[in-house]
Amino acid sequence: GMTKEYDEMKKLLPILAIAALTLPSYAQENPEARPAPAPNIVVPEPNFNFGEMSNSLNVEHTFEIRNEGNLSLTISKTKTSCGCTVANLSRKIIPPGESAELTARLSLKNRSGNQRKNITIQSDDPDTPTLQLTLEGTALASVSITPQRLFISGLKSDAVEVRSVDIKS
Repeated sequence: GMTKEYDEMKKLLPILAIAALTLPSYAQENPEARPAPAPNIVVPEPNFNFGEMSNSLNVEHTFEIRNEGNLSLTISKTKTSCGCTVANLSRKIIPPGESAELTARLSLKNRSGNQRKNITIQSDDPDTPTLQLTLEGTALASVSITPQRLFISGLKSDAVEVRSVDIKS
């Protein structure tokens, strides 16, 4: 009795194996089984806090922009909230599973106190057509110099001239 059942099972095994192999591809071909191809913009860290920084410096930070969709992501525009911020994108089209770098540079020149600057990214991600990145922190006026510029010209090599500069920290 046992061998007959065993023989029947042996006949069934190849059929089961074929069924198991064809199932995954069926799921892929079935349009309801997966979402329509679309780009998906993901920024792991959209907010960068630079803490406290002297207002004689520039804040530089690189944001990673990932495409976790299954269609290429096209970034149509990057817009900064003020002229003091510059944003450079390493590439405008990001293939699925890849990333681009957005390098932001914020000039703190002559600024003091809390700073919050936004960079808006416009892309063809249907779910997130606009995404906002933020640079924030505090600009410190570490040293103020009066006058800020000092012109010394027309001096003879043996001349002695006295100019005064106030430096307040």
